[in-house]
Amino acid sequence: MARGVALAEAIARLEERYGSGVVLPGGARDERAATRKLPFGIASLDALTEGGIAAGEPFALVGAASSGALTVALSLVGSAQSAGGEIAWLDASSSFDPLAAAQAGVDLERLLVIRAEGTELAFAATVVARSSAFVLVVADLVSTPVSSETIGTIVARARAAHVPLLVLADHPFARVAMPHLKLRHRDWLRASGRLIGWRSEASREHDSQVATLAFAPLALPPRALVDEGLGEFRLEAVS
Repeated sequence: MARGVALAEAIARLEERYGSGVVLPGGARDERAATRKLPFGIASLDALTEGGIAAGEPFALVGAASSGALTVALSLVGSAQSAGGEIAWLDASSSFDPLAAAQAGVDLERLLVIRAEGTELAFAATVVARSSAFVLVVADLVSTPVSSETIGTIVARARAAHVPLLVLADHPFARVAMPHLKLRHRDWLRASGRLIGWRSEASREHDSQVATLAFAPLALPPRALVDEGLGEFRLEAVS
């Protein structure tokens, strides 16, 4: 009996802090995995992520500003909007570019951009997740110092509210368990001796497959993203 009471008290404390539903039976994860996912709209990434991201299962895109992670995130936003619904974008880095979003096919009228940081960021994430008004929440934390506690709160709120959450970051979070897709710059793209863009690779932990993506914003005509398909992970040559 004492063990059951202690367990109930622990769950109550967790739900009081992070919201109801944050603690689930082990089998509930399988039920969530069966939920329809939001695809990135990029064939190779949808294959790597087994269909995209699911509600209640926060996912991170990890890559530097030059990796193309923002373009990939905008593709996911466009995909979510095409299925109907509003999107919330937590702009902790204050770097959201509406022109780039519009060029990527994002409907700005159905995108709410919230600029907040620190404790305000966690509060904004709580309000957005609990509102049930958004089909996707994106948290852009690239080049932004955010505490592990704040990250944990954002992730827990999304899980409890069963809302799809995509986190953009330039490094993995040491204390917050979250599946992620890592993007890294591979090489530069040139045409007739002129720099037109770059190529990046996307991969998941413990997965031998790698997606190759080309970004050519300076090409004529510009090509925001070209999916070059999946390949096997290759070790870099050591000189």
